[in-house]
Amino acid sequence: MSIVALKLIETGRSKPEQINNDGNTALIYACYNNMYNVALKLIETGNSRTDHIDDDNNTALTYAYQNNMFDVIKKVTIIAN
Repeated sequence: MSIVALKLIETGRSKPEQINNDGNTALIYACYNNMYNVALKLIETGNSRTDHIDDDNNTALTYAYQNNMFDVIKKVTIIAN
């Protein structure tokens, strides 16, 4: 799954800012599923909604903390400040 996601991001035609019917962004999905490289690439696009709150009242940062995704946490925190 990560390989497909990375290839899609590389095309430049992905829409990381989009919210699906479950209230999730691609970044939330990547962090929830511990897809480290995908999360970093999504953040690098500059289009990820890093502050979006999902239907369970969590953000990508919440899931990144749960999965010890320290570089993702660092990048999201820098964007927030």
